[in-house]
Amino acid sequence: MEERVDRLVPYGYSNVWISTFHSFGDRVLRDNVLEIGLTPDFKVLSEAERIIFLQDNLFELPLNYYRPLGNPTKYLSAVAGLISRLKDEDVGPEEYVAYAEELKKSEAELIQQDELAKTYAKYQELMARHGYMDFGDQVVLPLKLFRTRPHILKRYQEKFRYILVDEFQDTNYAQFQLVRLLAEGHRNINVVADDDQSIYKFRGAAISNVLGFQKLYLDAKLITLTKNYRSIQPILDSAYRLISHNNPDRLEVKSGIDKKLIAEKQAIGDGQEAIGKPIANNLLPLAPVKHLHFDTITKEAEIVAEMIEEKVSRKQAMAGHPSEGWVGQEGIGKPIAHSPAPIASVKPLSYKDFAILVRANSDAEPFLKTLKSKGVPHRFSGNQGLYSREEIRLLIAFLKAITNFSDSMSLFHLSSSEVYQLKAEDLIPCHNISRQSHKPLYYVIKEQARGNGHPPQAEAIGKPMNNSPLPIAYSQSLSDEGLATITKLVNDIDKYSQMALEETVGKVLYSFLTDTGYLTRLSQENSVSAVEKVQNIAKFFELTQHMESTLQVKKVTAFVEYLDILRQAGDNPGTAEPDVEADWVQILTVHKAKGLEFPVVFMVGLVSERFPRKERKEQIELPGALIKDILPSGDFHLQEERRLFYVGMTRAMNELYLTSASDYGGVRAKKISQFVLEALDLPKAEAAAVKTKPIEAIKRFAPVEKSEAELQPMPNDAVLSLSYYQIDDYLTCPLKYKYVHILKVPLLPHHTVMYGKAMHETVSIYFQRKLEGKLASIEELIYIFHSSWRSEGFVTKEHEIQRFEAGKEAIKRFYKEQEQNGINPAAVERDFVVDLGMNRLKGRWDLIEERKDGPYIIDFKTSDVREEKAANKKAKDSIQLLLYALAYKENFKKLPAGCELHFLESGLVGKAVFEGKHIEKVLNMIDEAAKGIRARDYTAKPDYLNCDYCAFNNICPATAR
Repeated sequence: MEERVDRLVPYGYSNVWISTFHSFGDRVLRDNVLEIGLTPDFKVLSEAERIIFLQDNLFELPLNYYRPLGNPTKYLSAVAGLISRLKDEDVGPEEYVAYAEELKKSEAELIQQDELAKTYAKYQELMARHGYMDFGDQVVLPLKLFRTRPHILKRYQEKFRYILVDEFQDTNYAQFQLVRLLAEGHRNINVVADDDQSIYKFRGAAISNVLGFQKLYLDAKLITLTKNYRSIQPILDSAYRLISHNNPDRLEVKSGIDKKLIAEKQAIGDGQEAIGKPIANNLLPLAPVKHLHFDTITKEAEIVAEMIEEKVSRKQAMAGHPSEGWVGQEGIGKPIAHSPAPIASVKPLSYKDFAILVRANSDAEPFLKTLKSKGVPHRFSGNQGLYSREEIRLLIAFLKAITNFSDSMSLFHLSSSEVYQLKAEDLIPCHNISRQSHKPLYYVIKEQARGNGHPPQAEAIGKPMNNSPLPIAYSQSLSDEGLATITKLVNDIDKYSQMALEETVGKVLYSFLTDTGYLTRLSQENSVSAVEKVQNIAKFFELTQHMESTLQVKKVTAFVEYLDILRQAGDNPGTAEPDVEADWVQILTVHKAKGLEFPVVFMVGLVSERFPRKERKEQIELPGALIKDILPSGDFHLQEERRLFYVGMTRAMNELYLTSASDYGGVRAKKISQFVLEALDLPKAEAAAVKTKPIEAIKRFAPVEKSEAELQPMPNDAVLSLSYYQIDDYLTCPLKYKYVHILKVPLLPHHTVMYGKAMHETVSIYFQRKLEGKLASIEELIYIFHSSWRSEGFVTKEHEIQRFEAGKEAIKRFYKEQEQNGINPAAVERDFVVDLGMNRLKGRWDLIEERKDGPYIIDFKTSDVREEKAANKKAKDSIQLLLYALAYKENFKKLPAGCELHFLESGLVGKAVFEGKHIEKVLNMIDEAAKGIRARDYTAKPDYLNCDYCAFNNICPATAR
């Protein structure tokens, strides 16, 4: 959306706000913190962090029934969910309390509702007291601000004269009310909605806001978009046949319109299409939507993998398929030996052209296992699973082992992990001693390390032993390698357990990863799995840092405790997002696939109780009287599952395979999903009981053969997005680029980054206010600087204090200069996009000022430059300014009159004027970087000066330091 607006909207309309409802509300609140009584540094808690907050304040909440003493945290997740639903429906604490008081039902229900209503009110009070908000507050608090401060509402109404809301079917009642207020005066509002793709609504109220919109704006013009530029007609027809089963609770029926989609392209072959072109004689029409049914889930996964391999490799024609045990739609429920597959076209497909869509994260496992065993490059992108990854389980085991010496299970996992690799012949005997003596494994291996691996002698198990507190069950000594490993393990645990008492979680984890060489080893590998591991480790670091900054959970013991709480509450964040430019099969949940498209799609596991899934009732349901959405007349759960299936089907461009199996490991055979039958207009299929063959049952537990896929060069026809930092890092050292932008190796916070962020935030807000015609006082700027400050990465506390005071002085000098004869911004923090062939340059101008001689690009720096000559040299040598000048030229067809670096520490300004020859130079630099990045050439360029300042010199094997 941002890219399209950037290209279509002329210069001068650069202040278009493009955001989600939550980020929009957050920006409104931060711009008006004093008006609504918030602190500028308010923090937004994630759903998981809300559970921790509720537990920390459990006995301040007026709970009784929902806080059973035998398990006081039992309902915390349910209470948090209820509060979120109340905010979705724009129900404040006062309204809920009033409702509870007026209840005329049974006394028991009255007491429970009263308890929940008062808990809601107390929750809001506690959150405000601690300077916290949740996601719901990012909508309901702006609503409150606009309703109680008419002058602020008027300012935003005048600012946003035209409003566009995309994906309107997924908005909730509170979000609709926010839009209503903003458009109240001018009524210039455009909403785009497809009720058939509503997959996030509570109780299936897919068309509630759309119907509410039509009722509110009776003169609104309704435009039905029926041209489809993605899928071919047979796929659209099947999807329409499916979704029609949601009638009459669809907009098409309620509003009397025709929503049947018409394809703009026609199929010509396997994964290919033609627009307005005749079908060639050698390309026969295909059956784009096909149901494949299998005996077992193992066979289902195998055939899907084989079909993908075959379509990519084109080793043989697809006139027939060699595998057994699957059938097409004509033989539903009856496995046969062979069945024709779609006729192939001549052009092979890439792995990235395929997607395997699953209903739930757990459904992906058999397909991940099979693809891995066959060496098919793939990437799973679900909305859960981070804690289940082996590399993250390792980090969690490490943190638990150093904070609880009695946690033998975590220590066992750590001992046998990739880091220590203690062999079973040494670990299992130690584990046996631990069990038989009822002593933690830590004390057992510590005793073994002290005794040089030789077990003390004993007459019998359980009898006292001379010079040893441990009974021994065997007389075998540890191997020399095992002894060395155990000694290192014990020393490490002792070292890091002491470190954990004094340092933050991030520092302890970072030291462990670098000291053990684990991070270095992963960074040197050129496999897809190694990249995934480092990226997931980086995401886990982000989680720890977010928890440190929001809930002030800095010590390891507290973090481990809170992590257990989150996991017990069902929290399990998604893994790191895949590199969309890589050539691999994508396995996604249908929810994650929304908005994406693929030439060939496999929707798998399509059986009853998997898709559709069984309905899960809310532990604490929102009272019906407080629901303001218009609810459907039919089975809302089944309707939502059907809409989700519809979304999955319409991800397919040219081919769609719906797969199912009879045997997923249960006693009875699974019935084919009713959605498959509805989409293909097939009769109901009866499934008989399945008796799994013993060999099949055993096969499911077969270990996966490791087949590491290497990183492949990026195709030349794929768009490569580049920023200044990516270009600069690659030209400085390709290996540094890999560490930063491919692996995303986690780094500890550094004081220069903390200082720079706080200064930049302060300066940015000052100019943003100035652009909007609002004044900012020096007191407010100092307050913003203080609120943006993070006490991380400083050498000592004294160092931090001095740095903070220096920052305050720099802000005072900046403010004085700006108020006397300052910059009049034409644009602040404006994003840009420039397409240079298949290379896309993306970035953001700090500030643009229009002067008499033309536009000037200005960037602010916190580096300490004290001489004008040095300032000018930095500006003239700045690749960043040169790229910004190129971006300006491409966007506005002329070069800026000048580019400047403003050094906030000294107040000096470095100036540069760029000409055509400079632009030619930077284009060559972009081309050089892009070629190397596409080729995945990460050859190090050691340089003493660069290596000395490089943040990765402690893990880089090529450092010149």
